[in-house]
Amino acid sequence: MYDKSMKDDYTLFDAFNFLGIHLYGPEWTGYEVLCEREEDPAPTIEARAPLLEEVERLATQYSVKNRELKEVEGREEIRWVNNEIENLRRRQNEVHHQRHIIGDVHISKVKVVFF
Repeated sequence: MYDKSMKDDYTLFDAFNFLGIHLYGPEWTGYEVLCEREEDPAPTIEARAPLLEEVERLATQYSVKNRELKEVEGREEIRWVNNEIENLRRRQNEVHHQRHIIGDVHISKVKVVFF
């Protein structure tokens, strides 16, 4: 709790704000203290790159198989193509799940807290 003996004490926020004003002058907004630190996006981008290529490859294969389904005749052939389409769908879902686990890269994230 705050009491009279603490009237000359400064909080870490006060020190940070004072230093920001001193270093940056009128460019200082004061909101910087409320920001979250962003990590380097390079590992996430590198991990997502092969998955994005896989998504494109699977989408192409999916389109080809759908066109092939319209041209095949006979139950056995239709069943075989439908099975391949279902396998492609499963693989697409797996890749999307992997991308979800890795996460996404955001340009910036500023969290403003109002008191």
